[in-house]
Amino acid sequence: MKPRRHVSQLTERARDWFELVWNQRDDNAIFELSAKNAVGYAESDIRYFSMETFKEFRDNVLAAMPDLRIDIEAVIEQSPDVVVRWFLTGTHTGNGFGFPPTRSRVTLRGMTWLRADDDNKFVEGWDCWNQGRMMQIFVGALKGNPDLEEGSP
Repeated sequence: MKPRRHVSQLTERARDWFELVWNQRDDNAIFELSAKNAVGYAESDIRYFSMETFKEFRDNVLAAMPDLRIDIEAVIEQSPDVVVRWFLTGTHTGNGFGFPPTRSRVTLRGMTWLRADDDNKFVEGWDCWNQGRMMQIFVGALKGNPDLEEGSP
């Protein structure tokens, strides 16, 4: 039997971010887990200067993929930073981002690097995942291309 490892409060909060904010769609968790001055960074130098702006993005993703689920594959912590490797699955059945549903399955792997303050509230976050691929799926650009459809690296 393997000994149980201690899970720090910071690692637990990072896990809560994905479970509560994404999987349970808890709007309040966005603001409870983040500092008031939190800033998020996405690919292409996109910045979310408020959690309200992040919430709008998250709501669009969830509107596009109502069955979205994010599973955590690994967490590494070096306080005040914690890095989460995750795997997203969903089906494009909604109108998020203004695109009509393609009914395409979406699978993406990504990493999120979070930095916490002394109260373990997230003050910065960096997302690294293929947002362009997700948008290509939403516009139907990958339909019929077996090299780019689900299951491709």
